[in-house]
Amino acid sequence: MSDGRIGPYRLLRKLSQGGMGTVYECVHEAIERRVAIKILNAEYTRNADAVSRFFNEARAVNRIDHPGLVQVHDHGQLPDGTAYIVMEFLKGETLGRRVRKAPGSLSLHQILRLLRQVADTLAAAHAKEIVHRDLKLDNIMLVPDPAIPGGERTKLLDFGIAKLREPTVKLAATRGDLLMGTPGYMSPEQCRGAAGVDDRSDVYSLGVVLYRLLAGRMPFVAAGAGEIMAMHIYEEPPPLRGFADWVPEPVDEFVHVLLKKDKAARPPMTAGVSMLDSLLASVPDVQPPPRQMSAST
Repeated sequence: MSDGRIGPYRLLRKLSQGGMGTVYECVHEAIERRVAIKILNAEYTRNADAVSRFFNEARAVNRIDHPGLVQVHDHGQLPDGTAYIVMEFLKGETLGRRVRKAPGSLSLHQILRLLRQVADTLAAAHAKEIVHRDLKLDNIMLVPDPAIPGGERTKLLDFGIAKLREPTVKLAATRGDLLMGTPGYMSPEQCRGAAGVDDRSDVYSLGVVLYRLLAGRMPFVAAGAGEIMAMHIYEEPPPLRGFADWVPEPVDEFVHVLLKKDKAARPPMTAGVSMLDSLLASVPDVQPPPRQMSAST
């Protein structure tokens, strides 16, 4: 990659950087096709578990085969061990960037419509026994699509720490990942350890995302990740309407059902999709009042 190329692709610019990898905009010059290539960070290239976990994203996305996912075209390793995934290039912005740039700009129905798309994508993942485990505002991409109500389609990013449930195959993703995820969005069982994580953990994280969009703040706020994780485990989230009294009561109730401490009390994602449909059909659209957006997303 020293010459700024990966196979037939020329690297153009860095799009984003995360804990495990960096994403670049690239072009296949022969056919003028633009793609996004995620490259595993160099410190992980000699760690077989990290490489396998990194490639989980390609496996997970291709198994689910849903329009709400970023399409993966290829993956591999260079002679020096550099691991990469070639993905669909998206023109848009993350939901996190949207709400930081324009806090309060999304109406209630816009929020519910967008998260209904996310829930539908996650329901498709769960049907394949794949759990995302890192749902958050910055892992939800918004791309223009005039065929979708509201004119935008959500694309769920970063299945890099997805848990693929395969009783006959032991994957590296089951090892060394007790603290993988983003503490502000993690379910109580995920905060306790990876063994208890299943599809209902994504349901909880969806509740955190919805709370964040409606309240303008996270349900739990503390100085350190450990404190936040303890709050997820032991404390009830503050009433949503205490921060957003403009939110209709049925929406408030829905959010708190998603945030139940007992994962068995949370609805499966398929039921969450149906509940979001019912809310869109029954509650009035409301524009939130102007507010100062919290820096934490």
